[in-house]
Amino acid sequence: MRPDAGKIGEIYANVGSRDQYLALVDKTLQDVVKASTAKFTAEELVTKREHVAYDILQNLSNQMERYNLIIQSTPIQNFQFSPEFDAAIEAKNIAMQDKLRAQQRYEQTVIDQKAELAKREVEAKALELKKAAATPQLVELARIDSFNNWVAKWDGKSTPQVVLPDTGMIPMMDLGSMTGAKA
Repeated sequence: MRPDAGKIGEIYANVGSRDQYLALVDKTLQDVVKASTAKFTAEELVTKREHVAYDILQNLSNQMERYNLIIQSTPIQNFQFSPEFDAAIEAKNIAMQDKLRAQQRYEQTVIDQKAELAKREVEAKALELKKAAATPQLVELARIDSFNNWVAKWDGKSTPQVVLPDTGMIPMMDLGSMTGAKA
């Protein structure tokens, strides 16, 4: 801030001595800063510092113009809040981050559940198609393949496990033909 050089005599006549001039500037500056910062939240004071400085500059220029004082700039270097207020802002930011993480976890869970449901639907349709295509000849071929696979893996020492007919499972050995029961 500087006085309008062409109106120094007028400034002295209206404002008075240097001390009176400084007191006027100090009082006006405090009032303008309070009024301008009241328009913003504490978070905005930090995040929108340029807007706050511009608002202060405009209001201060308007106030000082009548005293022939020219405001050149209003740099804002720092806002200081009480430790409790800083802690509250920090807690709010942490809570917001936690909320965002929880929302992301929820959305990921929903996506995972939908993917699992789609996978199960595809598997169910595939099973239905296999059931529809199953013929007695294919069942017999599957039984023979199963037996051949068992024989190929059998070490010749262990006792074979047998699944009996009428359990709905394919027997490893056809005990039905040995006992007269149907598979």
